[in-house]
Amino acid sequence: SAATNGNLSETEFELTVLRATRHEGSSRAASSHGSDNPEIIEAAIARSIGYTEIEKAYKPETLEASERQFKHGLSLVELMMMAARRNGHRDISHRDVRGLLTAAFAPVQAAGASTYSLGGVLSNVANKMIRAGFDSVESEWRKVSAITPVNDLKEMKSYSLTGDFSYKEVGKGGELSHATMGEEEYSNRAKTYGRLFALTRADIINDDLGAFNRVRTLLGRGAALAFNKIFWTEWLANVSTFYTTGRGN
Repeated sequence: SAATNGNLSETEFELTVLRATRHEGSSRAASSHGSDNPEIIEAAIARSIGYTEIEKAYKPETLEASERQFKHGLSLVELMMMAARRNGHRDISHRDVRGLLTAAFAPVQAAGASTYSLGGVLSNVANKMIRAGFDSVESEWRKVSAITPVNDLKEMKSYSLTGDFSYKEVGKGGELSHATMGEEEYSNRAKTYGRLFALTRADIINDDLGAFNRVRTLLGRGAALAFNKIFWTEWLANVSTFYTTGRGN
């Protein structure tokens, strides 16, 4: 065979057979080399998806290595087959979905096997897509608020400086009037929100990386829309107490 003759590496041969059996008659060539670098693998998946922010997400050398090692990107099934092989399962078939999932996510068995987690690779790519979806929604709230880190989910106190800092005309003798300064106390508490997303059996059978575009659209955009709703609901709830003559608003 090509693999035993030294023309192809084991990974190249495996991907060649996989592509041939799954896409008969396709002219898509297999020129993929194995890699244990999770960022290179992630970049290959991101390229396959058509992730528009890929140059911001990965270093130039990572992208170059990805294009060199996975010229045509990586499909979902190809990624799982690679993970299964690195976990010591060399006879698994892509048609056996249950077996493929078990082998791909199984504990590492082979000596010198993978240094990356399949779940971690998929999660990192999904997170990048979610961020892209989140950033696609308007964020005017950033102009009228501040982001403060918290250590836990307990109620915390925040303080806002108040006062009159508008410049005044300098007096004839060069006098400057003092600004007035005060502070107001607010109570805040961080809360956790989330939703579940899963790659379905149909996604795997169809080798559909488009699922990650659904992550961007549904989870990423959904997170931003939820945040906006919560923020502006809270904002409008304080109209009668915050926007008053006494506060100068």
